[in-house]
Amino acid sequence: MTVFNKVKINALSTSAVNMFRADPARWYLAYVLKVRGGTNHNMARGSAVEVGYDYTWQNEFGTLEEGVQKAIEYYNTQTAFANLGDKRDKERETIKPFIEQMIDATKPYGTPTSTQNKLTLNMEGVNCDIIGYDDYTFKPHGDDPRPICLDLKTTHRIPSAMSDSHKRQMSLYQAMRPDHRILICYVSTKKHVIYELDPEEAKVVNEEFRIAARAIERLLSVFDDPKDLHQIFAPDYSSFYWDDAQVRAEAKRVWGY
Repeated sequence: MTVFNKVKINALSTSAVNMFRADPARWYLAYVLKVRGGTNHNMARGSAVEVGYDYTWQNEFGTLEEGVQKAIEYYNTQTAFANLGDKRDKERETIKPFIEQMIDATKPYGTPTSTQNKLTLNMEGVNCDIIGYDDYTFKPHGDDPRPICLDLKTTHRIPSAMSDSHKRQMSLYQAMRPDHRILICYVSTKKHVIYELDPEEAKVVNEEFRIAARAIERLLSVFDDPKDLHQIFAPDYSSFYWDDAQVRAEAKRVWGY
């Protein structure tokens, strides 16, 4: 039995390791005590855009308006019990232009060949599987014979380059799909941009992931019972990781403030 088994961690993901690197106390609450928290407007919006886009390419005679309606229905369901205030209504209004930009961004690549494939990786020195789920795959485009693996990110501010946290995710996908081009598509309500990962850079980034994953394993070994790890953390609640009211309430129970 590994220390990962002790806390019922069956696999590591980019989001889990990113959280560990950014805020170990929040990682402890999420992955040791299993306090994950609910959805937020950004997460729900991103998933809703995928629902709407999927409808447009999976239904030959489906319309954009029908896809938007499916997306809004999904969004409403996901956020029904979330305490989002005015943000809920404001984000709902952005769903249609997000979908329109997603359609325009992917038009050159044709129709996706698959979506939400589970990807796995056995990383040397890490006693736990690494997993991920790609968003979309496409047939080869242009002169490059490799098929395409494309990840969708919805945002109100398009970055000038692939973010570091997203680069970690895409680098794992490159290791999981070494024969694919790895693209990330940032979509806002007004424009879109696609960046491609450098396979050589991915190797360097994945080494960082390996180091972080091994650090998690060492941390879980500090106490016989990993739940006792709360004793070495004093969380700072200023980051977005602590925005969820349920998470903050549980943190107060654990740390007393």
